[in-house]
Amino acid sequence: MELWFFENIPTFEAKVGFYTEFNVSTPNRDFLHQWKILEVIPQQKIAYDWRYAGIEGAGKITFELIPQGEQTLLRLTNEGLHTFPQDVPEFSRESCQGRWEHFVGRLEDVSQSKN
Repeated sequence: MELWFFENIPTFEAKVGFYTEFNVSTPNRDFLHQWKILEVIPQQKIAYDWRYAGIEGAGKITFELIPQGEQTLLRLTNEGLHTFPQDVPEFSRESCQGRWEHFVGRLEDVSQSKN
């Protein structure tokens, strides 16, 4: 997570119950991310609760790795977006989709840097 997702995550452990906070600033506001790990199946699945301090709403993010012959399929599920304030542009479906595409796209960079 620290290599490809958010560089400012202070620490991360793929362990049920692990909790972390980190801030992400945009030109209009700060978003204090609050994550709690809900489920871990090593090398297969990780799910966590995703909230923001002082903002209504709760999401659940799940990453699943599914073997596909010589390759691996990443299934990313983002639940709960509708629970966040709809008048905040960063919580629009388009904004979230764009950010996920950015992060998933960076996975290739991380995997190439390890080879």
